[in-house]
Amino acid sequence: PLCKGFKELIAITSTINMSEGWQREDRGLSCIVLPVLNEMENLKVLLPQLSRYTVYIVDDGSRDGTLELCSNFNNVILIERGEKKGLVSAVLDGMREAVKLHDYMVVSDADLSHDPKYIPGMLSSARKNHADLVIGSRYIPGGKSHDSGFRQLISIGANALFKLSFSKKVKDATSGFRVYSRSAAEFLIRSDSDEPVSNSYAGQIDILQRLLKQNFRVDEYPIDFITREMGQSKLSAHDIREFALLSVKRGHLKRYFGVIAAGLLFNQVIMALSMSSMALYALLATVPSALVIGLMRQGHTVGSRRVYESLVKARGFYNKYAGLVSIAILVNAIVFAILVRSGINFTIADSAGIICAVCLTYLTIP
Repeated sequence: PLCKGFKELIAITSTINMSEGWQREDRGLSCIVLPVLNEMENLKVLLPQLSRYTVYIVDDGSRDGTLELCSNFNNVILIERGEKKGLVSAVLDGMREAVKLHDYMVVSDADLSHDPKYIPGMLSSARKNHADLVIGSRYIPGGKSHDSGFRQLISIGANALFKLSFSKKVKDATSGFRVYSRSAAEFLIRSDSDEPVSNSYAGQIDILQRLLKQNFRVDEYPIDFITREMGQSKLSAHDIREFALLSVKRGHLKRYFGVIAAGLLFNQVIMALSMSSMALYALLATVPSALVIGLMRQGHTVGSRRVYESLVKARGFYNKYAGLVSIAILVNAIVFAILVRSGINFTIADSAGIICAVCLTYLTIP
């Protein structure tokens, strides 16, 4: 019995030490960044649940007792900014302090819509998959949203716009519940210095598209999103407008509209010429191919390695998408022919054909 009791004591001590070890690891390697503005009532509920982490509160001039409340928690580091400067700038200011000590930064809203119970799983996912950004996602298997119908509609529309403009790989681009690695945070801080990140809610997609563009690894983790119960939502019409403008300015939409416009102009020129469309298409396809082959040979002959390598990349790009482009041209021709036979105006039929072809390429290219 004595030996049995001794073994049980050792087991209990080991469990306690392990638990304390995990808490020390969470506090040392990871932290929480909370942008707040008059969130005292929510923080009364939230902060006790975050006692195992170092919490960076970035306050934009709260007047409801938030600052006094935070002073009661020894794991809270308060960053007072004195006035409302914006959500994304608050996140970045929190990162500037947190990145000095922590390998992972969890960014969360303070309105209780992001349940802290998901934080260990998100951190584990970041470490296990070596992810630079883990998004708490409502729109992957296992994820749910309990937001109001109108806000949910805005969220779905915004995510559809992100997919059209930037990437179809991310399902919940607008979620603010995220884990950033140290390298991702350092990049964003440098990037913000060179070209400021959008400081409205559009900043969430601005941050995401910058990381994707630099090939940072992005993963998603399923969460159950809870509707805010206390306080008011800060989403405004200005934020929605900024989101749309950013998508058009930095996304692929300009390219798609450009392709449609160029295709219309090109096809109208062909129709205006009194020669066989097939012959002209063949000529336009043959001349660039011959030119590329000639330049490749010339570059190889004169030893211009840079020119040669660039042309090899161009040829690889052509080989990769030649089949898709051929199918797109065929779709354009079929739609055009069907509409013209139905009595539709040439220009309208041609426009419809080009739009269908562009949509096909978008749906096919990841």
